[in-house]
Amino acid sequence: MCFCIVDLFKNPNTWTAVSAMATAAMAITAFFTLRQNRKQLEEMKRQWNEDRKPIIEVALINPPYCFPEPSIGIELSNIGKTVAEDISIIFDNEFIKCYENKEVENKIRQICSQKYRLAPNERIFFTICGFKPGGSKKTLFGKEISDNKLKKFEEINTTANIHIVCEYKGGVFNRTLSALDKRPFKFSVEEQLSDIAWQVQCSGSDIKQAIEGIDLIQY
Repeated sequence: MCFCIVDLFKNPNTWTAVSAMATAAMAITAFFTLRQNRKQLEEMKRQWNEDRKPIIEVALINPPYCFPEPSIGIELSNIGKTVAEDISIIFDNEFIKCYENKEVENKIRQICSQKYRLAPNERIFFTICGFKPGGSKKTLFGKEISDNKLKKFEEINTTANIHIVCEYKGGVFNRTLSALDKRPFKFSVEEQLSDIAWQVQCSGSDIKQAIEGIDLIQY
């Protein structure tokens, strides 16, 4: 039997067949290895893109500066690692009309008509319906409002559920936010420094005077 095996391997055709089988086996192994490596590379690429994409967060806030409660605004912030471009904001149409006030409606529609851009860790805010002290009364966009309207607007600003869609390159924010969860606006250190620089530029004062002129309660 051993001689038969030896004779078998002496046959050139046998060696050719064995070599062909070995080559085929190596090709199959290489194919599956490359396929697996390709899947791993695609997953790594997907994960890298996922980690690097912009992420827009939206919050309801009490606007900064001299807007007292119960004014309401929105804050857009990019908590991702790359720039968010072509950001658009869409409010539920029923919410826009619930104020029954042309000035407020125009203000919201103006916000929605523009495109925005946010770098990583950058944010912007918009006042939707902000009251300001006006002597014994409050004003809305520079116009004095009646007590009845003020009461209605205050109720909307403190109890409304606002559906906001924020679309941008790389993602979308689509959520209903409750005015009950509205939070105070907080300035970052960079924004405080920017505010001081603005005070210096506009007033011509030095830094000390600019700091003294800033209402630190805002921060």
